Amino acid sequence: MGSTSTSFAPHAKTSIENPLLAPSGHGRRKTFLVIDEGYLDNQEGYWVEDEEDGTEGLLEADEDSFWVYA
Repeated sequence: MGSTSTSFAPHAKTSIENPLLAPSGHGRRKTFLVIDEGYLDNQEGYWVEDEEDGTEGLLEADEDSFWVYA
């Protein structure tokens, strides 16, 4: 499987209604390297690596959620 990159722009509902209420960092574009398709607790998504800091986790297919193990 070849390497694929995708962009992800997370933002809270408040950032759409009022950008001044958004927590710091929201609305910033993120770029991920896709490792594989997969599931985490019945959530379908993609196992990815954050290209900025190397964090690996699951990026949900239907939501703007990035899950990591702590």
